[in-house]
Parts: sequence; structure tokens; C-alpha cells
Amino acid sequence: VQFTVRHSAMQVPTVRSALAGLLCVLLYGSCSISLPSDSFKCGIPECGISRINLENYEDLPLIQNGEQAQLGDFPWAAALYKMEDEGMLEQHCGGTLITTHIILTAAHCLVIDGIKLRPQQIRVGLGKIYRDYYQHESTADFFTVKEVVVPQRYMGADQMFAVDIALLDLDVEVRLSNTIRPACLDLSDHF
Repeated sequence: VQFTVRHSAMQVPTVRSALAGLLCVLLYGSCSISLPSDSFKCGIPECGISRINLENYEDLPLIQNGEQAQLGDFPWAAALYKMEDEGMLEQHCGGTLITTHIILTAAHCLVIDGIKLRPQQIRVGLGKIYRDYYQHESTADFFTVKEVVVPQRYMGADQMFAVDIALLDLDVEVRLSNTIRPACLDLSDHF
């Protein structure tokens, strides 16, 4: 798949995958993209469904005096685990499931000391409530990563973490359940 993204008078370099195209949309906002209809899945009808009424969360404190989340409250929440030198997986960051195989996260989660993590160094946990990779949870599912996409313009602390966005493409599509569902994204320019 090859397409060009345009934003105002600026032309963004041509990218060759739907994953990179999604990153362009996220970085540049309103974009013109031409893709074959079967190359990128969007409009997942099961997105944004939680076991709680999220409209009531507007008035709740998020950090101080907050509540412990229950399984299924935020089924799009992803735990990112990094393989440590001794071979153990440690919880490293968080992310959001945005399609059945793409995790949106921060670039600073995937670039350490200027070096991008390799897919083999990362595992993603979905359907979890506990951070520990090794804590048994019957609803948890774990995934390996096929591709790590970080914008070339991301320069970390040197640029005050500008363009701090990244995507992980999972090796397989996740099976949706009450505890694993993608968040909804509005890819229109009406937000």
C-alpha cells in the first residue's frame, strides 16, 4: 500500500503501510488518504464499550481520591512490558488498543537513551487489572509485536518530548471480549 498524506500546503513523505498512514493521521490531523478498502480496518463497531458509564467519570477525581479500576472498566488499556537484561518482563508503560492489532502509546516508552526498542523486546498485555506480567489473570491475553513505529521527528527530552507518539503493530489480531476492546478514534477533522 502506498499513499501520500497532505496537510495544508505541506506535503508529507509517502509512506508504504497502513500503520505508518495512521501515524501520519495522528500527527498531522486532517489528511487526505487513499487506501484500498481492505488494507486498513477502521470503524470497529465494538469500540469504546466499557462495563461502566463513562459519562459519569467527568466529575470524578482521576488521581487524588480516585477509585481502583475494575476489570472491564477500561478494556482498551494495554500494559507494555519490556524484556530486561536478565530475561524478565517488567511493566514499562501503558498504551491504548485502537484497532484489533494496533496499540497507541508514547514514543518515550519505546525509545530509551536514543535507541528504539526492537519488537522482540516488547510484550503487550490486554484484559489485565494487575501490572505484574507474571500475575495469573484468567482474562489476560499477551501479544508479541511485529512492528514499532516512532516518528523520525521524535527527539525525546532534547525537544521537550515533542511528537511523543508511537504505534505498536501486534503480530496477531486480538480477540475482542468484555475485557478487551479498542477505544474509539475520531479520524475526521471535526473534533
